[in-house]
Amino acid sequence: MLRIFGTTLIAAALTVSSVHAAPVSGYGDTLDAQFASLYAAAFAACTPSGGAPADADACAAAINAYSAALVAAGVPLEVAVVSFQELRDEVRAAGGGAAIDAVFEQLLPETESVGEEVSPG
Repeated sequence: MLRIFGTTLIAAALTVSSVHAAPVSGYGDTLDAQFASLYAAAFAACTPSGGAPADADACAAAINAYSAALVAAGVPLEVAVVSFQELRDEVRAAGGGAAIDAVFEQLLPETESVGEEVSPG
């Protein structure tokens, strides 16, 4: 019985963790908060709102702002790419659309097929 409960608990935790955003973390409270804020801003800019499609220019600007912060903090490329893949997947799931996916493809073509956890390495 305990084994079944443990397995169920682990499966539930994995399901919940895959639903949440994946901004880069592990760089201290200040940077982690900045990364989370920029990730959320990019998600908001790249997804439809109030029935209107997302604006591709606003999406690109938000992606560039998040990217610039990661570069300035010295986040390794492979960690940043994983975070951007998660962002791209979430934007797709939220109905970002073809124009927004094209923004990701133009700015971050390497985000098409990545699947590791985001951590400072």
